[in-house]
Amino acid sequence: MHLDPINRKWLLVFLATLIPSVVGAIMPITLMESAKSGRRPHHQAKLWNEVLAKHQIAYAVYFLAVAWSANFPEDVKVWIQHFFQVGVSLAFSSYFLSIHSFSKMEARIKAFHHPCRGGCTYTFTSRDFLRLCGKKLIATAVLISMAFYTALRAI
Repeated sequence: MHLDPINRKWLLVFLATLIPSVVGAIMPITLMESAKSGRRPHHQAKLWNEVLAKHQIAYAVYFLAVAWSANFPEDVKVWIQHFFQVGVSLAFSSYFLSIHSFSKMEARIKAFHHPCRGGCTYTFTSRDFLRLCGKKLIATAVLISMAFYTALRAI
């Protein structure tokens, strides 16, 4: 693996795919929250949970772009297409499972403490956040690792 101009190009393609998906998840929520008079309870935890859920579709787009456009060394060509298939499958499945998990978030938050009323002051601990978002964080770490690996292997 190396960091030639082509590898930097694929890393930029990865960032160009990832950053809009993260911003696209943050901006609507932030704008809706700024229009309201009061903040929703546990806004930060919900925001990052939603960002982790919604941005995972970007990995599938990136893997498909690299699979169709990049060149790889001969020793890698044998298995890299299967690697991309795993990456796309993992991205779509983690996206689906993350969105499903996000839709059940209120019930999961109730497990941490009694139902919130407006102005709840309960602060999530790191452990609470990991319980809420841990699987999404693991999926994100695996997908980022796979994306960096493919960007660095391209020639």
